[in-house]
Amino acid sequence: MDNMLMEQRSQLAEILGLEGPVSEEVLKAAVGNESYARNLLLSKENPQMLETLLNKPGRQGTQEFSHATLIRKAATALLRWGKTGFAIVNADVLEQREDACLSCHHLRDPKGTLQQIVPSAQGKDKPGYRTGKKVCDLCGCNIANKIRLPSEFCPDVHPEDHQHTRWGEPVNQSHRNSSSV
Repeated sequence: MDNMLMEQRSQLAEILGLEGPVSEEVLKAAVGNESYARNLLLSKENPQMLETLLNKPGRQGTQEFSHATLIRKAATALLRWGKTGFAIVNADVLEQREDACLSCHHLRDPKGTLQQIVPSAQGKDKPGYRTGKKVCDLCGCNIANKIRLPSEFCPDVHPEDHQHTRWGEPVNQSHRNSSSV
């Protein structure tokens, strides 16, 4: 049985273009979660996205991020944002991104203390503020903040158009960097 499991882990790694076998957790998550398996396959040409998925195989539902992980991801996002001159997206992009997040099953209330204390503007009726303090299960980001930054991207592939993220932005272009705010 162990040989068969190792062979399956190696086969999945070969399909994904990896040098060594995937972990047992990745294999089990791919077999048990069609969405996760699809995202793995769609991300095989995108090393950062694939790495993100491989590092959190069992967390395709409610994701819990450590404080250290959230702080590291936020600092990285801040550096990327600084490289844009601290620009923000225009109103149309902001609304498009927010609409996509509002319709996504990965949107949830913050659970960890750090996620709960991240400031986000309130104003439920106005575009850019409708998500309140909600966070993304996949990346741990505060959505109201993330959707404003041109240097950030949605970590999920669009369910109907696998060449784009849920935000409607090209996967390969959008996933150049790992993302979190």
